[in-house]
Amino acid sequence: MDSYTLMITTCLTAATMALTFFGLAAASRRETYLIMWGCAGLMFLCNSVLACIAFHVQLPYLLAPGFANTCTVLGYLFLLLGLRLYLRLAIQLYWLPLLGTLTYAVNLLPWTQIDVSHRILLNFPILFGLQTIIVLLLFRHRQPQLKKAYTALALVFILNAAQMAARWCYLLVDDTPGLTFLGSQLVQTLGRLAMFVFVLMATFACALLVIRRQELVLREHSDKDPLTGCYNRRALQRLLDQIEQRRPPQPQPLSLIIFDVDHFKHINDNFGHACGDQVLAELCLSIQQELRSTDLLFRLGGEEFAVALPNTQLHVASQVAERLRQRALALKLSQQPDCRISISLGVSAGFTNTRPWTELLKQADSALYQAKHLGRNQTLCYAETNC
Repeated sequence: MDSYTLMITTCLTAATMALTFFGLAAASRRETYLIMWGCAGLMFLCNSVLACIAFHVQLPYLLAPGFANTCTVLGYLFLLLGLRLYLRLAIQLYWLPLLGTLTYAVNLLPWTQIDVSHRILLNFPILFGLQTIIVLLLFRHRQPQLKKAYTALALVFILNAAQMAARWCYLLVDDTPGLTFLGSQLVQTLGRLAMFVFVLMATFACALLVIRRQELVLREHSDKDPLTGCYNRRALQRLLDQIEQRRPPQPQPLSLIIFDVDHFKHINDNFGHACGDQVLAELCLSIQQELRSTDLLFRLGGEEFAVALPNTQLHVASQVAERLRQRALALKLSQQPDCRISISLGVSAGFTNTRPWTELLKQADSALYQAKHLGRNQTLCYAETNC
């Protein structure tokens, strides 16, 4: 493939990148990072279009390669700014005019204008630095659910930075005559091929991040109870299965608590269903404050809830359950201060590799039934264990 064909192909790829992310941004107006990635595609497109025009028309140096190289640097900067927004990090937009002016000034230096290799030797360290920051961000803020997407994008930048470093080192030690801007020398042809591959793969990797995040958002909406914000029954099996499938070297304890609101029908009949909804919402909010970040709160249905406590033995789970009971007694509704509630709780515990969580759930439910039978507003452990 000759250099001109590579430039045309890169133009089409960069246009696809710009249209893809600008289109996604139009469909999701709150996601500003999509605009940044669309601007990155636009910068790469400007670089390639100027190079294609220069094949047919003699352009002033200020445009090609001066402005064209600046567009390339700004394209990488837009990718970095978009990634920071994706990671919910702050950005400083003054970097755009600052780095753009610096790059343009570097390309106007007399020594830089002499030869293409001189421009590569000065521009590549800027690009390498931007890509290093991007890779560090990806590894520093990686999330388990997005591990594959993060890894794919990091590999794109690592491989691209590696080829840049190889070309930079080659030009640093090479004694052959200087390169030409539109020449077909091997170094230039490989560079244009690398540019095409990078824009293509960066588009795919960034799109993968977008798709994966949307999948997680949709899953979260389907897994969460809209009234209380805790996990629903649909998420119960998947999340507890994940706990059991971890299979650490040593058996890990798992405790389950099941509780429900005492005389909940009485609350609905006397204060109204709106008050009943408020009870459930504020009770869950209060209970979440008592739990650890690794604990899981589920709404099983109606006024019945479950709490999964990983790496927690029975006596500790019993203490947690009692604190939850005390929180329910102390709860004062903001709109119905006369409505007071209590809860009954059942507790069970076991080890993930010896007793399935489904059995623990049945045991906790049995203990809850006993607590309600004995008068409610109390915590009971499963009868076959010592509490």
